[in-house]
Amino acid sequence: MRAHDDGMTLSPRLSDLPRDERMAALYQRAQQRKAAWQAMRAPADGLWRRWFRG
Repeated sequence: MRAHDDGMTLSPRLSDLPRDERMAALYQRAQQRKAAWQAMRAPADGLWRRWFRG
């Protein structure tokens, strides 16, 4: 673990991890970013809402 100036510890760098753990961490990071992006998007109007907008 790397130490931060304020005494907090950070997770190891991805480049320091074994290949399998690095790939899993990259996949997890991509999933988190995708979920954040989808949460930020405005929902598209579905077919039902376009037909029966009231």
